[in-house]
Amino acid sequence: FKRVWVGTKTKGVYLFFLEENRFEKIPIKGFDYVKEIFEDKKGNIWVGSYETGSVAKITLDASGTIVKMNNYTLSIPNSEEKNPYINFIYEDAKSDIFVGTRQGLYKLDKPSNTFVNLYITNSEIRDNLGPYFLSVARAPDGKYWVGTIGGLLVCNQLEDIAKGNYKWYYSILSDDKSIVDNLVSALYFDASGVLWIGTEDGLDKYDPYENQFILNKDISRFIGNQAPRIRGFSKT
Repeated sequence: FKRVWVGTKTKGVYLFFLEENRFEKIPIKGFDYVKEIFEDKKGNIWVGSYETGSVAKITLDASGTIVKMNNYTLSIPNSEEKNPYINFIYEDAKSDIFVGTRQGLYKLDKPSNTFVNLYITNSEIRDNLGPYFLSVARAPDGKYWVGTIGGLLVCNQLEDIAKGNYKWYYSILSDDKSIVDNLVSALYFDASGVLWIGTEDGLDKYDPYENQFILNKDISRFIGNQAPRIRGFSKT
């Protein structure tokens, strides 16, 4: 449609029309602080907010006109608080919608049209991983890699995490082949199948052929030899 969705920190969601060179405000009540904008396979736009709003779904018709908006509330298990801080919105291979937050991983239950927290009942696993679900990417072999505040998880389906069915990679100070830091904020698979990993302590990568993590120190040379916080990747 030759337009761009834009999320702001205090002013909500806008549409930028390229040919007309103009912005148009999209009124979504409570969605002033926009954390995420995601388009699913059907062309629906999902907006993740923080503070007063949570998740909104914008349905478009064939011409790109907004025909419907749905707002969702994310309940936090064992708490009266609602709508936690959102880190990502993601659609898996089954076309299920997931939301990663600072209070766990949520999945849209299609029959009830509500988001359900995939709560980890095992307290030891829950304590090891922490509540932050920060990033997700699907590998060429179909497995999902999920970044948390407690390391990196690999699973066949995202629902498996709540059941404890995953492989767990975490930082070991005495092992230079382990992941450099447990806080994994960004993930990206390149064309060769190598996984690039953004952490709180620099740029890491996982070579599936060597089955090891390799810290990339080259980026530090350009910023005063400091390990940067990596927040995202983009294909060029």
